[in-house]
Parts: sequence; C-alpha cells; structure tokens
Amino acid sequence: MPLRFQNILFSKTAGYCYILLAIINFSGNIVAARAMGDVMPPAMLNMYRWALATLFILPFSLGPMWRERRVLKKYFVTVCFLALLGISLFDLFLFIAGQTTPALNIALISTLSPLMTAVVARIFIGEKSSPAMYLGCIVSICGVAYLVTDGNWSQLASIQFGQGDLFVIGTCLMSAAYNTTIKAVSGKISQRALLGVTFVLGFVFLIPIFIWDVHSGVEVVEVTNDMWLTLTYLAIGASILCYFFWNLAVGIIGATRTTQFYYIIPLISGLLAWAFLGEPVSATQLQGGVIIFGGILLSMISGNSRKRLPQGTHNATSAGAQPSSNPVSP
Repeated sequence: MPLRFQNILFSKTAGYCYILLAIINFSGNIVAARAMGDVMPPAMLNMYRWALATLFILPFSLGPMWRERRVLKKYFVTVCFLALLGISLFDLFLFIAGQTTPALNIALISTLSPLMTAVVARIFIGEKSSPAMYLGCIVSICGVAYLVTDGNWSQLASIQFGQGDLFVIGTCLMSAAYNTTIKAVSGKISQRALLGVTFVLGFVFLIPIFIWDVHSGVEVVEVTNDMWLTLTYLAIGASILCYFFWNLAVGIIGATRTTQFYYIIPLISGLLAWAFLGEPVSATQLQGGVIIFGGILLSMISGNSRKRLPQGTHNATSAGAQPSSNPVSP
C-alpha cells in the first residue's frame, strides 16, 4: 500500500470517520434487536448472530491467522480476554440487566463507560485526558439524561437501584477493559487476523452459555427468511463492520476519545428507529442530541490523548504498521 494512501487511512480525520461508521452500525444493531425482540429469544439471537459473523469473517481471516500464528500465540491470553469481554459476556450481562432493571437505569449507568475507559486507560497504558475531556463527558451525560427522561428531570429522583444495575456497571467495566486492551495491542496483529480469532473464540465461549439457557427453558424457535435477513445484517453490519471500524478508531485516536462518541448511540438509534420502524422523533431527542454533541466537541478541543511511551520506542501507527484490534460493545 502506498505510504501516502496509508497515511490518509490512518489519519485522525479517518479515525473520526471510522467512529461514526461504527456508531451507525452499532445503533442499527439496537434497532434490529428491538425488531427481533418479540420473535427470537436473546440467547438464540446472540448465538446465531456470532455464528454467522464467524462464518463470514473466516474466509478473509484464515490466511492472516495462519501467517501470524506465532504472534497470536504470544498474545493468546490477551485475545481470549478480548473475545470473552467483547463478544461473549457483554451481551449476556446486558440481557440479565434488562430482565431486572428499568431501561432508564441502563441508559444512565451506561454513560459511565467513557469515564471508566479514561480512568482505566490512564492507569494501565498511560493515556492522558485533560480536565476538558472529563467536563465534556459530564456535559454529554447530561444530554443523555435529558434524552432518556424526555426532558423530565424529576424522573431521576424516582430511580431505584437494584442487583441488575451491578450487571450494567459490569458492562461499563468490560467496555473500558476491552477498549484499553485494544489500544495496547494495536499495530501488533493485523485487523483480519485479530477479528477472525476473536470471533471464533467468542463464539466458542457462547456455546456453553447457549446450552445453559436451553436447559433453563429458553425456547428454540424456527428461523424465517425475514429473520435470516436481519441476522445477516447483525452478523455483517453490527458485528464485522462495527468491530472493524471501532477498533481502527481506537488504534488511531485512543480509547478515551473514541468512547466519548458512545454518547451519540441513543440519538442515532432513535433516528434509525424513526427511519426503519416508524417510531417518532421528539423535539426532546433533538435537544438532547445538541447537548451530547456539545459535550463531544468540548472534549475534542481539549487536545489529543497521548500515550506515554518508554524511551526509545515509537508508536506503531506512525511507523506504518496497520492499527488493528477486534468490538465494543459499545
């Protein structure tokens, strides 16, 4: 690949474009899951989604996985960690939380994810964040709260916390750990190889979870043609492309700055639900979106996150290596 073209692909501008593409695909995941919620159990939906995603990615990943087998072996524990958090446990924790805690609690507690990512990245990989970054997070959290309460702040006073909220906090911690680990391995393994091996491992980790759910009485339904189309989108758009773009963004501009865009997921999900499911978009949603974007812009003008590097080393991306990593959840 010509160096000039590579510099464009891995520039900061490209990094922000990758974030938006990942957010759009992830928001589509929420809309598709909502459409499938009444026809397919979540455990079965998650299992089929990652089975298809693994089948689709393997033809493109088997070659790089074989060529980079020694590097993958070296980072095998790290890759297992990414697969377990980013694919297998994240959705499971979110599903358990959805059974025991209100949607308002989930939406509000989830806004802690970027803040937790900033703290974890600061501690483990030395990625610094300025005060303006934290202030931007607070402004965006206020925007999300305004959006999910429909502008009725009094709803916040009626929130009651329970055991399910601990699982939501668990997803925030997993997101922070995932994004920080992705940044740490960026440039060491190619994107296709890492996506392939994490998808395979994540799917393998899902098998005992699915078996346990079936034995617990989860119904296995017959999959219709329309359901297969939705599952195909979830496998390609919300899994392969979402993880691909998100991890490129983390490798280019850092874990903290990338997760700041997590706050626009409710807004994008609402717009996609309006476009594809006919759900109305209220003035409150648009106003909340303005507040959220204000927080993001505030964090962006705070300066770039910098990772402290040992003396004598350099960033892999600047050396021409392709930043790579595996999901997200958001």
